[in-house]
Amino acid sequence: MALAGKRQPFPLAPPLRQERIGSCKLNRRAQRATRPPSYGRRHAACVRTTRDLIRERVKSGMAAAKAKGKHCGRPEGRSFRTKSKIGPVHAYRADGMSIRSIAKYLRISTATVQQLLKEPPASSAAE
Repeated sequence: MALAGKRQPFPLAPPLRQERIGSCKLNRRAQRATRPPSYGRRHAACVRTTRDLIRERVKSGMAAAKAKGKHCGRPEGRSFRTKSKIGPVHAYRADGMSIRSIAKYLRISTATVQQLLKEPPASSAAE
């Protein structure tokens, strides 16, 4: 006889337990079937709260590291070898070479050539 509004336990679980047949899947199904309907919402709220606490701790730790002068976040993408090509890229472009031919000659991508052309040529002398 089923009670209105109440979940019934997994029907095969008691006989399987008597036979000492254990299955993680069956055990999980039995546990899920006997939980109250609001369990999922309470669990989600707990997970959300925990995630918010972790996020706050990480942000405060990053702020403290920045205050000490540490670098936080993704490292700069260009290597020294690529940075050393800023001067030649500008020189070749001034001579009238196309971006594609500069990239092929220096063995770098066309996107890198375009990014290097956006930087002033004097930055290569400063480094």
